[in-house]
Amino acid sequence: MSERESAGKQPEPESIDLQELSIKERIVIATFQRPAVGLLLIILLLIAFTFFITFLMYIAYFVL
Repeated sequence: MSERESAGKQPEPESIDLQELSIKERIVIATFQRPAVGLLLIILLLIAFTFFITFLMYIAYFVL
């Protein structure tokens, strides 16, 4: 940890290495940078989840 980070100051955006971030952290950063894209991704995720639940119900109805 550098002296600047330990003093409570935020690191400069250029000093953040995106390679060290997890995929979840990258998604959060991208969502803050472009909220419309983040909202679109959330809507698409909800639609995909709905189709997944529908598929499971279809399988359960015809198989069981």
